[in-house]
Amino acid sequence: MDGVTHTIARLSAWAAQWSLALGAVIVLGALFRGVARNARSTALQYACLASFVVVESVLFVPVLTRAAAEVPAAIRNAGLLTLIAFACGTVTAFALRRDLSFLGTLVQSGLSLGLIAVVTALAFDFDLGTGFALVMLVTASLALLHDVSAVLQDADEEDEARGAGSRDLHAAASLSLFASMALLFWSALSLFVSS
Repeated sequence: MDGVTHTIARLSAWAAQWSLALGAVIVLGALFRGVARNARSTALQYACLASFVVVESVLFVPVLTRAAAEVPAAIRNAGLLTLIAFACGTVTAFALRRDLSFLGTLVQSGLSLGLIAVVTALAFDFDLGTGFALVMLVTASLALLHDVSAVLQDADEEDEARGAGSRDLHAAASLSLFASMALLFWSALSLFVSS
């Protein structure tokens, strides 16, 4: 292989790794959230949370290792951007104290389109690029705002229903927030690596 072909092959493998990681984050996040949210037992919710954390760790290790080797500042910058976005989303949700469930449809549409883009990129071997990373960053930020708002709404409803057979969903809520944070971090990392 000559130098150009080798570089193209390396970049293609890198793009496929990023795309697969995003696809897994989206699909597994939805799967684990659904199971935990519908679980009757707190133990099953905790099992879903623990399993999701382990699976995400396994998914992120190769991506983080490669990012650290090729763009060392990307991980730090993505972490800072994720923390800032989380803080802004949390402050916004607390300040509004409104039901933002309407964002759920927008987020699901964005994630579905993102998943279609990932499958298309893998099928036709192209890099999704910076624009896609920005769109996913916005989608992930909206997902986080939606999830923080939902946690606050559930907490308010649980306080009102305390003692009336209410379900304890704190582990499911933690999983939901963690899934949003993982997607947000992946999107931020993708943005900094592709820039």
